[in-house]
Amino acid sequence: RHVLLEERVGGSRRLNNSAALSRMLSRLASRMGLPLRRLSFGRLGYCEQVRVVSEAAVFVGVHGQGMTNAIFIPPQSLVVELFHTSQSVAVSTSRAGQDADVYLGHQPLAVARGMHYLAAAVATAPCSFSAWKFDAACPSHIDLSRLSAALSEYAALMASHVRTVAMPRPAWVDAALVLGVGGTLIK
Repeated sequence: RHVLLEERVGGSRRLNNSAALSRMLSRLASRMGLPLRRLSFGRLGYCEQVRVVSEAAVFVGVHGQGMTNAIFIPPQSLVVELFHTSQSVAVSTSRAGQDADVYLGHQPLAVARGMHYLAAAVATAPCSFSAWKFDAACPSHIDLSRLSAALSEYAALMASHVRTVAMPRPAWVDAALVLGVGGTLIK
């Protein structure tokens, strides 16, 4: 098992602060007792993509085709899809096995497979949404404070839900509960 960060190499929607995001996710992974695995699906064959994702406890990536691999993540795992801040929903969550009011990105895949899903509009860019989506000259910058706060809020919601329905608590919940603006994972 591992925490997986799908990184775009070249092309559109690449991150200009991927090292900082990696450090934050490495701390999250460490709290879970897991390694962080960073990779670009464009450099892997299909079978290797399936294998890597099927071993992930948490799968984080920028909205795009690579996130389709979320269908292979184990049930009760967490999918975190990062969107441009111009998206209409700042944060959307789904608990495993529940329908959502509004579906975003790869959320239907996650919900159908019994995964937890967090869509966070935290990618800022010095260009329009369409340029961000298609123009390789427009890199993204992830607002780590917003992402950290969204993860923390979702983990608190899950912790409360898990107590209510007396189900096993996924490992990522306790690790993400320590997140938050100014928390140790974003320093």
